[in-house]
Amino acid sequence: MTPDGDGRGQSIRGDDEFALRIDDRAGSVFVAARGDVDVESVTAFNDGLREAVSRTPPEVRVDLAGITFLGSEGIRSLVLAHAAAAAQGTRLMVTAASPIVRRVLTLTESDWLLGG
Repeated sequence: MTPDGDGRGQSIRGDDEFALRIDDRAGSVFVAARGDVDVESVTAFNDGLREAVSRTPPEVRVDLAGITFLGSEGIRSLVLAHAAAAAQGTRLMVTAASPIVRRVLTLTESDWLLGG
């Protein structure tokens, strides 16, 4: 962890196939992911979302513009993170999505996660 402009930490995890970054900025937590969210990377994706929600911000903004594949495990992680966030009064939303993410969320009727 290294400090960012607000003095709060940022974390980066990943490899050549998947990367996730978490930043605290202006009272919100920003999560940005790139690569494939599949059976091999879903644990890191899920852990990152849980970490972001555990910081108890007013909102968590998730950027999935760099995602090239979103499997059912990734959708489940988003839905569970959304529920955990809502239970503590935090708003979680996908604020940017690649075309494949938009299509998958729409086809699975999970596009209610898209916002902002």
